[in-house]
Amino acid sequence: MIDSITFITPYVYVGGQTAARALSNIYLNGIRCIINVARELPHVQYPSHIESIKINIDDVSTYHIEKYFDKIADKIHQNETIVKRKTLVHCQAGMSRSVTCVIAYLMKYKQMSLIQAYNYVKYKRQIAKPNYGFWKQLQTYERKLIKQNNQTITNKFQAIIYTIKTKLNKIFYVQDDHRYRIQKIVYIPARSMFYPFIKY
Repeated sequence: MIDSITFITPYVYVGGQTAARALSNIYLNGIRCIINVARELPHVQYPSHIESIKINIDDVSTYHIEKYFDKIADKIHQNETIVKRKTLVHCQAGMSRSVTCVIAYLMKYKQMSLIQAYNYVKYKRQIAKPNYGFWKQLQTYERKLIKQNNQTITNKFQAIIYTIKTKLNKIFYVQDDHRYRIQKIVYIPARSMFYPFIKY
């Protein structure tokens, strides 16, 4: 399992350094972007048609891996939705750092909860095991995403309400204006109606 590349989604794979260095694995799976998240591993240069990214992350529970969650998740999402290419995220063993980053991606762009994302990756790659510190940071990230999603929903709801109120105001304004114009046309003061017939 450590030496293999694990299919997570049609555009996302996880693996260790051995699998990442085997070009046969890369070509076989059609991978065109490789993200190395292990500080201790060298930045490998692949053929020019394969993008290689190096991010220095230590596999210790005190390391602030969360600062890279959005960067890596956004890159994977861009590869999938814009350029239509597959991404491999790897670390030393494909167990903690790379798995943590992919879980963060699934939470952000596949609308999975932390538990759902973890169980899904664990099912695909049985050795997946983010360290305790990374897990706590994923919990914090989940709360952040929930807050952002709630704010987005609130903003959309407020925008809908504003649009409805604006349209209703326009309708009522037109109706009131129409009534006023009719009123101006049909209303004749009583005195002016009888004035011609009054004799002094």
